[in-house]
Amino acid sequence: MVLVFIAAMAIATIAGTTIWIVQRSSQWHRESLAQLAATSRVAATSAGEVEYALIGTGRPILISHGIMGGFDQSVVASELILGPGKQGIAVSRFGYLRSPLSNGRKTPEEQADAYAALLDQLGIEAAPVIGISGGGPAALQFALRYPRRCSAVILISAVTHRVPQLLRAAIIPYFRALIVSDAASWLMNAIYWRWPSAVLLQALSREERRSRPTAAEKREAIRLMATSVPMRPRWAGLTNDAEFLMSLETYPLETLRVPTLIVHGTRDSIVPLSHAEYAASSIPNAALMRLEGAGHFGAFLRPEETRLRIAEFLNGKQEERG
Repeated sequence: MVLVFIAAMAIATIAGTTIWIVQRSSQWHRESLAQLAATSRVAATSAGEVEYALIGTGRPILISHGIMGGFDQSVVASELILGPGKQGIAVSRFGYLRSPLSNGRKTPEEQADAYAALLDQLGIEAAPVIGISGGGPAALQFALRYPRRCSAVILISAVTHRVPQLLRAAIIPYFRALIVSDAASWLMNAIYWRWPSAVLLQALSREERRSRPTAAEKREAIRLMATSVPMRPRWAGLTNDAEFLMSLETYPLETLRVPTLIVHGTRDSIVPLSHAEYAASSIPNAALMRLEGAGHFGAFLRPEETRLRIAEFLNGKQEERG
């Protein structure tokens, strides 16, 4: 009888805990989506609905976020690397948050068309574009397809050519139900903020870990990474990205005449430095800023350095254009 009682108590405890987690994570998910919706807008453009937010005032700059992001990732990036006098246009790429995939798949070319259509809606003739990580192809296509509307390109840890089959991309479909669950996102969010050192141990390069980032640098890095949750409203964009990044055609970068700055960590294990070197050798007069010893998030762990280089680049190009 004692064993039966203990087993019953254990089952009741597990059931109660499960119910609490489901209720708490569902509430967190609803609150997160409401907060995101309250800080963004959805524009009905000629290329489809596009979610965006404007950060700051001054010279407008488009920001093409990375995989597992959304406009919220671009908001954090804008706050870190854009100085005063610049306005970040943070866009959710198709399949992320409130920018829907209308036909189940969108290419970087179609995303570039959406960028141009959004600029039309905002009454902006031309703007620089920043392509971060998996948002690199869309940024490059914007420059290639709309050279008169793209005044400069800045690539940060960006994909510039085909990405080989990734283990995570191959595994992801089999764990969809778990990955997109409210409980998984809630738990991941808790891990980001309660155990940031454990997260950064995996995210930073060996050199970055040895340099002992400050508490402020760790907080900003976590703030950027935490824009990957909640995952469910980003799932369509993630799977769309995985498909086109592994089948990316070679872009005619040698025809690009837009001033280009490339920022990349030499120890990036997610998007190798070869992507930056390929773009730098292909795009005429492109400038390459190597972040020695930095990993995938290096540009954001060194925000002052990155911000200064971007400002110098944009100011220089602005003067050259007269």
